[in-house]
Amino acid sequence: MDDNIDQGALWGAEAQDWAKYQEPTSIPLWDAMMDATNASKGTEILDAGCAAGGASLRALARGAKVTAVDIAENSIEIAKNRLPGARVELASIGDLPFADNAFDAVICVNVIQFIPDVAAAMADLVRVTKPGGKVSVAIFGSPAEVEETTVFKAIVEAMGTPDTEFPEYRFSNPGVLEQLLRDADLKDIQFAKINTPFIYANDDIAWRAQRSAGSIQDAMNQVGAEKIEAAAKGAFAKYQKPDGSIHLDNMMWYATGTK
Repeated sequence: MDDNIDQGALWGAEAQDWAKYQEPTSIPLWDAMMDATNASKGTEILDAGCAAGGASLRALARGAKVTAVDIAENSIEIAKNRLPGARVELASIGDLPFADNAFDAVICVNVIQFIPDVAAAMADLVRVTKPGGKVSVAIFGSPAEVEETTVFKAIVEAMGTPDTEFPEYRFSNPGVLEQLLRDADLKDIQFAKINTPFIYANDDIAWRAQRSAGSIQDAMNQVGAEKIEAAAKGAFAKYQKPDGSIHLDNMMWYATGTK
């Protein structure tokens, strides 16, 4: 992973498609993490790495008091429009503009693996959490549990860089996620898995959804959109149903600790 890549530019490049087509696939994961952090009416919750604000919408529906941050300007503009009454800011994890002990709950969904200094990021998430509050962090599960792996492998082959590793799996080895939370001085770590299917109406929608991910934007920048699209659509074919829809089962991992 290149620490010099502008992640905000990558993840915000197709922010509208991310919000429309990709974010809804995460609803089961968001809801599970909010259950794990006891998010309910009146809970002060931080959505750290909120993208276009999908998880924050679910938190608002529970009656939580929502603050949301992300580093992608385009995504933040969408989130601001979608989240009336929430505090939405352009900010990076590791330099959060909040006081110590500000939130009852913090969620960080499929973001931590893209941050170069993960120790500083985790420390920042814990810093802004109240004593007794919950921090929940989610990542992709092991490649064998994630059908999206087939797509990533096809893209790597198209790039002609067999040693490339997608950052989605940076911490996807057993015990690593839990250790990140322990190293940040969180207690009572609870680990869980949940299937988060990526379901798309057809391969064109699947492509629009997936190209909105920063890691695929990076691949497109390196070898061209046409080559990456062909590789991705070739991989989708394995998961295409008779009605033309695409259905990839993906096991996500999340761990929750108490400050």
